Amino acid sequence: MPPIFLVGYRGTGKSSVGRIVAERLGVSFADTDSVVEQFTGGASFSEYFAARGEEAFRDLEHGALQRILGARPSTGGPVVATGGGIIVRPANVVAMREAGPVVWLTASADTIRARLAADRRTSKSRPPLITGGLSRGTSAIDEVADVLSWREPLYRAAAHAEVSTEGQEPSAVAQSVLEFLSSSSWSPGSPRE
Repeated sequence: MPPIFLVGYRGTGKSSVGRIVAERLGVSFADTDSVVEQFTGGASFSEYFAARGEEAFRDLEHGALQRILGARPSTGGPVVATGGGIIVRPANVVAMREAGPVVWLTASADTIRARLAADRRTSKSRPPLITGGLSRGTSAIDEVADVLSWREPLYRAAAHAEVSTEGQEPSAVAQSVLEFLSSSSWSPGSPRE
């Protein structure tokens, strides 16, 4: 079984859903954010982002993806929850699409904002992303609509399938992902379903 990649904006449930999918498939679970944390030298994502900038952070994210792909178990998988911005780098999209199916988890901007507001880790692990005069100083919660609007075409182009998490429990979303995987005839570079 190839690795399975879950992409989508922050707060769409990639980690929660990914763990369930991995458990149901009997394969390992990997999270690019967890690997990135190993690279930051103890700094939170917000601290690292503020000190080094987005490009340096994206370099770490790319390195995390490469590490996960390089350590794939012979038993299949893993199911990989990716950072929300992994699709910003075309090389990441190519690597994921060539290695396995990419599933885009979606939710509305309002739902994402509510989930981020309820997550105590948001201020530490989720730095604001819009810079360069667009929304300097905004919070991770305030910027959702702008960043989501900019990224949606990138998610769409990266994904083999789209699964809504709107109003769904992680187990129901995981079941939808599994249904796609069982009905899909995925192959490297295959078009979106």
